[in-house]
Amino acid sequence: MTFVGTIAGRPVITLRHPEGFDTTYEPVAADVERGAHVNRGQVIGEITSGGHCEKRCLHWGYKVAKDAYRDPLTLVSGIRPVLLPPL
Repeated sequence: MTFVGTIAGRPVITLRHPEGFDTTYEPVAADVERGAHVNRGQVIGEITSGGHCEKRCLHWGYKVAKDAYRDPLTLVSGIRPVLLPPL
């Protein structure tokens, strides 16, 4: 976990992956602290109200280097993401 905080009024989490890239998630209220090691499948937080969505929505980013972003869907090529509604 490389960043847990607020950017532009929204809670953001950034994870550094072993391969060296970062993924960001917002608006997500963190259940973990900066510097924590997380495992695949581990809950890292809860999606909060984004302000512009009628219901909750998630913004997901994929950063490979400083100012170098990629389409995060390329990380899940060949599989379909599963979205679970809040309980």
